[in-house]
Amino acid sequence: MTRWRRRREPAPPAAVPAAPAAPPPWPPQVASALTLRLLGLTEQQREVLDTLQRAEDDPRTLELLYRLDHGNAQVRRLSRGLQILAGEPAGYGGGHPATVFDVVGMATAMVGQYQRVRVAELVEGVAPPHFAEDLGLLLAELLDNGTRYGDRATVGAHRMESGTVVFHVRDGGAGCSPDWMARVNAWLAGTIQPVTVQTGRHSGLTVVHHLARRHGLQVNLAASPPGEDGSGTLVTVYVPARLLPGPRPEPEVPEPPHPAEAEAADLPRRVPGSAYTGGEDPAPPVQPVQPPGGGTLADLAAAFSPDPEHQE
Repeated sequence: MTRWRRRREPAPPAAVPAAPAAPPPWPPQVASALTLRLLGLTEQQREVLDTLQRAEDDPRTLELLYRLDHGNAQVRRLSRGLQILAGEPAGYGGGHPATVFDVVGMATAMVGQYQRVRVAELVEGVAPPHFAEDLGLLLAELLDNGTRYGDRATVGAHRMESGTVVFHVRDGGAGCSPDWMARVNAWLAGTIQPVTVQTGRHSGLTVVHHLARRHGLQVNLAASPPGEDGSGTLVTVYVPARLLPGPRPEPEVPEPPHPAEAEAADLPRRVPGSAYTGGEDPAPPVQPVQPPGGGTLADLAAAFSPDPEHQE
């Protein structure tokens, strides 16, 4: 009797778990709604901190409150940047125009290492409400980047003959390669692209790109010339004059004549009821015609004459 050996069936291969499907990307409206709530919370905290600072006299406690206030300002900057990347319209919370000095102060307050920020000479100008906060956020991102990768960052502004205001942010870092700066300048001059993982890693510069394209600004990176801060990177921001108009010149008011000079002046005077022809002496008076209601026709004509020389 032949014994059949039972053949063992090979074990079925282990099932390979399927790769989990990538979650769908969040729509920009979700990020915008969340950042709006964050901005509301930071505003509430700012009001509470302002109240505590006004009521506190202890230097140590005030220093701690200032640190909390500064951290709250940084959270607001990051939230506002995320809101801009989500496509939120410009002008959040803007209600008042701001001078260039106020805009730079606003930007410095949102920088983590604000102690490393130096302010150079600033030009006079007033930013409208819809632009003031966006300009402050743009400068804050540049200053924050400069203080992170350099010992310090210097910000200044001057006005060109065309009226354009030029902001310059210079850091004292090691600098960047010319090829990298050329690629970044081409990217900044181009149109807005969707936010990706790569651009999200450099969110500060991406926020600068969005704000520059939104308001028609020109941003350029270059190697900083050697100076007291050493080598580094110089970022130049060109703001059109329509967004930062200069102060209006005050009208010149002529000084009143000195009393002695006024008495010495020998000017011909018109005799009421007569017409002055511009000669040395006034013409002889003409017999006035009395109109109804009093006064002479010559007086009425002189009172309503468009020529200043014919006025009393």
